[in-house]
Amino acid sequence: MVTLNNSPVSSTWTNSAYTGCWVHATSVVVLSLPIGADHLQASIKDNFNQQNTRDAYFTYDPRKQSVAPKGLTQYVFSDQTLADTFTVTNHGSVLLVDSILLSCSGGITTCSTTTPHLDTIASDDSLKVPVTYHSPTFGQTGGLALRVNSTDTSYKYEVDTGSVTINTTRATAMTFSANTNDTERRGWCATACFAAMYDHGTVPYVSLGSARSVTLHYDEGRVAVRPTVSADITLVAGAPSPTDLTLQVAVKGMTMTFLNGETTLHFKSDAASLVPGRMTPVRLAGQFDASLDSTGVYPLTITATAVYGDHTEVTTDTTKLLVVNLRWPDLLPVAGWTVQGVQQLLLQKDSTVVIVEGDASAVAFGCKVYTSLCAGPAGDFSTLQSSGSGGTLTYTRRYPDSTVVTFSNVGRMTAVRDR
Repeated sequence: MVTLNNSPVSSTWTNSAYTGCWVHATSVVVLSLPIGADHLQASIKDNFNQQNTRDAYFTYDPRKQSVAPKGLTQYVFSDQTLADTFTVTNHGSVLLVDSILLSCSGGITTCSTTTPHLDTIASDDSLKVPVTYHSPTFGQTGGLALRVNSTDTSYKYEVDTGSVTINTTRATAMTFSANTNDTERRGWCATACFAAMYDHGTVPYVSLGSARSVTLHYDEGRVAVRPTVSADITLVAGAPSPTDLTLQVAVKGMTMTFLNGETTLHFKSDAASLVPGRMTPVRLAGQFDASLDSTGVYPLTITATAVYGDHTEVTTDTTKLLVVNLRWPDLLPVAGWTVQGVQQLLLQKDSTVVIVEGDASAVAFGCKVYTSLCAGPAGDFSTLQSSGSGGTLTYTRRYPDSTVVTFSNVGRMTAVRDR
């Protein structure tokens, strides 16, 4: 049995393995100690009625002062001069004169406080200890510790320590949602996608009593194919400004050269252009020449970087690039021209499908099996489904208004039905 001040706190013992002629037993007890002198006694009796007792006498004198915080973890920006605060509280009934010692460790190489080395704290009062330190370089961790102990010999055991762990964190956030990687809708562009476009209608002819004509569409942007890629960047509130912002792009694993002749674009970065805490992002954008790539979907990697004095913050988006290239059109013998209303289906090497429409728009269907309905990408509400095989293979594209477009096994549009 285990007793505290003659009151039972445990009567359960757990036997352990035999060692020679001896057997051992343990009892685990959680105690709530009263203030003052305490007597802890443990006794055990075996089945031969042999009993052994051990006593422990001690005095519980609760701590009269404390330091906070303890074990706190903070995330800060790297290579900055920052401030923090410890709080020392006197829980006792007498005035305490404390020795205060501040220390730093790890990636924090300098720290200081304006609080005197010796300071007094009245009963039931607190002392704020301001701390200044230089944060670690990016990726490193440091620590701050404040140790106080009473200089009064009557309370020489009154010692306590507070601690803070300092981790560095990113100052920037980057997104790539502005890139339309599976839809190239010309109608979504502002100012005709900054490309020269022209529609030419043929002389009408009469069929079944109605005048009919064909409209030819020209799109300069489908001859000089210059995709635009972008990254949106925001700066966390209170964060320092990067010294440089850069943008890079790779297609099919190869680094691309932007139209200005550089493989890395550099952008201005200061507190006026990239405002800390502002939710409206700054957009980094660039164009490159993809005129030698045929119509299709290609692996695309966009890398945006914020450069600081002690580190770089890199964000990479691995996605895809939809290229529409009409330098070598399938239906007409001249580059850049399409027939309004006539679509073409192109099966990709990975079994996905690209459909180029009559206005030079394009959508990429991401399915690899089309025996079941495949939904179009975001913003496109049509579906695609295949039937048959070999020479009888057909693809059917259905729209919400019941329009149905049918393609042959080589991707030629063979029929359009609106009901």
